[in-house]
Amino acid sequence: DLSSYQTYNRDQAGADVYGIDADYAWSIGITGKGVRCADIEWGNIYGHENLKSDNFIELVATTNHSNDDHGAGVAGVIFARGNGFGMKGAANGLDYFYGISEITHGRPAGIAKGLEYLRPGDVFLFEMQTGGQNGNYVPPDFNMAVWDLTKNATDNGIIVVMTAGNGSEDLDDPFYENYRKRGDNGAIRVGAGTKVGRHRASFSTYGSSMVHLQGWGDWTVATTGGGNLFNAGPLRNYRSNFSGTSSAGPIVASAV
Repeated sequence: DLSSYQTYNRDQAGADVYGIDADYAWSIGITGKGVRCADIEWGNIYGHENLKSDNFIELVATTNHSNDDHGAGVAGVIFARGNGFGMKGAANGLDYFYGISEITHGRPAGIAKGLEYLRPGDVFLFEMQTGGQNGNYVPPDFNMAVWDLTKNATDNGIIVVMTAGNGSEDLDDPFYENYRKRGDNGAIRVGAGTKVGRHRASFSTYGSSMVHLQGWGDWTVATTGGGNLFNAGPLRNYRSNFSGTSSAGPIVASAV
């Protein structure tokens, strides 16, 4: 049982360290039941011992397995089964957790596929980033097609959480004026912060109006995959050093 490492699920876990207090939600019976969640990125590990279940469903399979471990880290924060070993996802009682690869048919098609399975009140996590100024990473809806799909989703009651990107870009910069002028498409954009003090991680893209929340992103997030905590192969491995807007995104999605 490695769930003691998941201090982001506590209320206060040290001096100036605060988590989302999933512990309290569980104590009053809130585990995600009645909600569906989809995650779009490169791939996932559906057979991982701490993730596999009948309601962890691969909607779009990847054609490139090199980043499946990334998806396992994201899924573990949200959906790790709470079966007495390994990790315990903050929303481990979700009705369904859908995995979608953006590689196979592209991002717009992958998002559209996920929307076929989600209903008002469900959560769609965009674990993606795209190139902005000088190719530095910014939120995926900087791309207009993703922005439009996001607006359609939120207009229909689906909660979209997306990573702000690991590009250290300032979205208040004049370069992003047209991006800002599009208005509000309803997305919750998440930057990466530090466990202690909740400061911006140096690599995280940021912006006073475009980035709304942060989660821990400074190599302190315990979840499935990786292997620095325990490693008995790719289906039985755990880490304490998941990071970036990649780890921040699922923490916020779990709270949602």
